[in-house]
Amino acid sequence: SLNEECKTHSCYALQNISCDKRCIQKMANKDGLVDSLFKFMLLGSSIDQRIAALSSLRNLTEDPCAILGICNTRYAFQTLVYIIRGRDKCVTKEMQHLARDALATMSSFLRQMATNGLNKSISRQNNESGIESSNTDSSLSPSLKTVSWNQWQ
Repeated sequence: SLNEECKTHSCYALQNISCDKRCIQKMANKDGLVDSLFKFMLLGSSIDQRIAALSSLRNLTEDPCAILGICNTRYAFQTLVYIIRGRDKCVTKEMQHLARDALATMSSFLRQMATNGLNKSISRQNNESGIESSNTDSSLSPSLKTVSWNQWQ
């Protein structure tokens, strides 16, 4: 549409639809939809359009199945990093926060996928060579243990 108000409300509608877990995968794999979200993030005529498009993408990152659709979008990571840097005068703090959150969520899911694939590969190699081992390698996951360290000594 050429009407700016229609574009804004379309972005709002996509933001609302992307909140529904049942719609996320379909939206992420719909031809041109994620590209359009990135276009509105950078070239939207109003801050409302930009924030709604970025919020929609942030909602899409909640589903690991949608990550591949987002990653296959040209300039996805570059666009998010551009927004995070905030060098454009149209980028707000809220947009930076949403972009950081989307990038961190995608990074977390990609790390989990890589770790699971590596664990399966190690397990398969161990089974072929007759070595018994657990299905998970604890060195690949964070321990979340508190380690005390006195930096002043």
